[in-house]
Amino acid sequence: MKLSGRCRVITYDAAEGHGPMSSNSLYFLVGALLAGVIGVGIWMYQDSQRSGVEISVGRNGVSIEGR
Repeated sequence: MKLSGRCRVITYDAAEGHGPMSSNSLYFLVGALLAGVIGVGIWMYQDSQRSGVEISVGRNGVSIEGR
């Protein structure tokens, strides 16, 4: 196996939108993360507001807890 001494350097101009991630990709990524955080927050809030009875069956038998 023969290796040459050449090295390729990858450069990009961020102002032109060329490179590993364009601004559209970044907007999509930030939007997806924001939607996920909002969704998890809503789910956790609704879960904390629930009232009722929780019944669980485990190794210690049946457990009934009021919320």
